[in-house]
Amino acid sequence: MKNVYALSILAMVATLVISGCLEEQKGSPEMITCQGTSIKADCIVTTFTAENGPYVSQQQHQICMSEPIIEISADEPQGSVQYTLAGDVFYSSAPDVIFNKTFAKLLLTTMRLGDEGWSLLANSPETAKFFGKEYKVLKITGRGAIGGENFVHSADWAEIILYGNMRKKVVERITVKNILSGENITSYAYNWRIVKETGKRMPSKIDVLNTENGDIGAKTILQIHYLSFE
Repeated sequence: MKNVYALSILAMVATLVISGCLEEQKGSPEMITCQGTSIKADCIVTTFTAENGPYVSQQQHQICMSEPIIEISADEPQGSVQYTLAGDVFYSSAPDVIFNKTFAKLLLTTMRLGDEGWSLLANSPETAKFFGKEYKVLKITGRGAIGGENFVHSADWAEIILYGNMRKKVVERITVKNILSGENITSYAYNWRIVKETGKRMPSKIDVLNTENGDIGAKTILQIHYLSFE
């Protein structure tokens, strides 16, 4: 089954290259299944837009803990919507400014790392301080899987920066920069709890900030409150 997954991803990537669309594929993904542990999470998502103010929706996030797959789905007034990131291939049933490939990569990385991701940062000499908290910092570029259990799946189009809270020993902040579009967003994860299906800590709340101009003046563009994991 692992080979079927790999071949399907390669086939999808080839289709995107031929069509010239490297960022997004419209429609519904097929033959994309998680072969290992998958976490289904119900959540309330508040999106902040300058035009219309906050928008609240109830969503379901399916997070694969063994392959780089995440699926975001919701029933909105305009109908059902779904966004799926599988490897480097992003599918969307409807265009969205915020729910794009960069956001899906950020969310997947944030949910999969948690406390286990600290092992990636423990020996990093680089540090930073935000709001009085000290962090270990690790920048990941290029393609490949980093970590003993493929904690971080990096990509040619993305620069990923991990920030590990030195006191709590948990990956609390993550930045993903889309090298192709210039988009730069950061997650701040908090309210950690043990999820029995994984046996590790996962955040029950995440703030996503637009950090294209750095952390000073960064604006929150989205907040996620996870209600349950199963």
